[in-house]
Amino acid sequence: DNLGRDTLSRLFYGGRVSILVGVFATFVAAAVGVVLGMTAAFFGGWVDVIIMRLCESIMAIPSIVLSMSLITIFGSGLVNMAVILGVSCVPLFVRMMRAETLSVKQSDYIKACQTQGANDYYIMFRHILPNAISPIIVMMTQMVGGMILMESGLSYLGVGLKIPTASWGTMISDGKTYITANPAMAFAPGICIALLVVCLNVLGDGIRDAMDPRLRGEL
Repeated sequence: DNLGRDTLSRLFYGGRVSILVGVFATFVAAAVGVVLGMTAAFFGGWVDVIIMRLCESIMAIPSIVLSMSLITIFGSGLVNMAVILGVSCVPLFVRMMRAETLSVKQSDYIKACQTQGANDYYIMFRHILPNAISPIIVMMTQMVGGMILMESGLSYLGVGLKIPTASWGTMISDGKTYITANPAMAFAPGICIALLVVCLNVLGDGIRDAMDPRLRGEL
């Protein structure tokens, strides 16, 4: 590149950084969203109202704008970036888990546990969570690609990971100046991002089909 660095080596290293941020951010969003969504659906009432109104408030702000604001306040380190991206996508998991919990909550075995006097948290984490987690796993697989896109976009805008840290977003940002002289500097990480997102979406579709036989083509 313009500084004599090997583009292929930076591409491999940048892929590690981008994937790490995407996976960690997805786990943060899923962990917080699953607990909040399950709590809102199980207890209902004012607990449900407070959690859902908070989620709607977060969703009213575009994710990219919310992430940029939080990064400006808390900084743009690797961990901060992952946590902030995760927080901005928590409402998606809350809504999904709430819907699944409302469905599972009406099952006979849940009512039987309540009749026997089982603890609420025991019912939530022992019976509801295992039976409602399948759509969440599929959503997590597809969300990783979205997180990588967000990280790349923020890094490209200069508010994400900072140069000289190698991520695919910073490489595109660094290479746009030399796009006519050395197109590989910008196009190579862009192609990697596109291929990875497509592969993750295909993987998510496959997991969804495997977990729900009704969606298989032969049925």
